[in-house]
Amino acid sequence: MAPHLPDWLDRLCEQQHPDIPWKPPANLPRPADLRAAIADMERLLNERATPAYAKQCIAQLMVAFEPNTKLSADETRLRAMVWLEANGDLCDGLWREATQESIRSLKWMPKPSEFRDLVYPRIMAARRSIERLKEMLRAHDQPAAAFKPESDVERWRGSIERWRKFGDTAMGRDLKGQAIRAERNLAEVENRAPADWAAEPKTQAEAA
Repeated sequence: MAPHLPDWLDRLCEQQHPDIPWKPPANLPRPADLRAAIADMERLLNERATPAYAKQCIAQLMVAFEPNTKLSADETRLRAMVWLEANGDLCDGLWREATQESIRSLKWMPKPSEFRDLVYPRIMAARRSIERLKEMLRAHDQPAAAFKPESDVERWRGSIERWRKFGDTAMGRDLKGQAIRAERNLAEVENRAPADWAAEPKTQAEAA
């Protein structure tokens, strides 16, 4: 069979969201696992078909789609030569997958190009996986980013942003109260008056 990535590793290589660029996970797989997976995917892409196995696949297609067609030895050899010229760069595993998918889903004998199209998504997925597996492997060599504690100003701005996003309360937390205190602290640090929504209420004397 053609090599496949383990499910857990395949999920790490998948695009999490079409609008967000893929990046290596925080918890990286072991380098040995990554190297083994890269070798499997490169074998899938780089190994060539064994002529005898390819001819066996063509024979299966003939039985499935053209059972009444009788070819001479020369015609059989010529057909095999054409198919191998078109798809000889596919490994035996991909030949097997394309043959099985042809028999399951097609209603007629595929052309060599149609046969190749059946495994094209698999080829593209393998290429993408290799790129991302190598990126995860490179990430092992990069020094871990030093932890940088959140500053008071960043924490205060975060409190205000959470209030604006989620409203006055969320999960029992007084977000508005936190935001008011944060805005007053920011105003003091920045040497300015707090925003109106966070200003201290005026006393009766001040209001008069």
